[in-house]
Amino acid sequence: MDYGHWETEEGIKEDSVGFVYEIRNNLNGRTYIGKKILRFTKRTKPKKGKVRGTVKKVDSDWKEYTGSSKELNDDIQFLGKGHFTFKIIKFCNSKWDLSWSEAERIILKDAIRSEGYYNGGLQLRLGKAAG
Repeated sequence: MDYGHWETEEGIKEDSVGFVYEIRNNLNGRTYIGKKILRFTKRTKPKKGKVRGTVKKVDSDWKEYTGSSKELNDDIQFLGKGHFTFKIIKFCNSKWDLSWSEAERIILKDAIRSEGYYNGGLQLRLGKAAG
């Protein structure tokens, strides 16, 4: 399977919703922790005379994705992708698990307070886990 610029030790499972990742600047060691959804739901408007539109799953831009940090993306553009390692840490099979796993990793690594990380903040909104 084609993973774009991402490295992973495990493959995408059928029920994977997204993944938690780390992007590392190989020149200075700074790292970014984030999450990315693999597919999203796209709804079309109802056709004439119909009540509901169609729903289909569409792949996100995950193969080319380089994180949401402006500072990180500026460095990638300036230095080139070749100086960065894009590593998938964990595939998650629910949005809850995806958000939790990203937040847990950011907190455990103290990424917000550390100069060794590009992460500048953490937004987290969780309900109770299903099941």
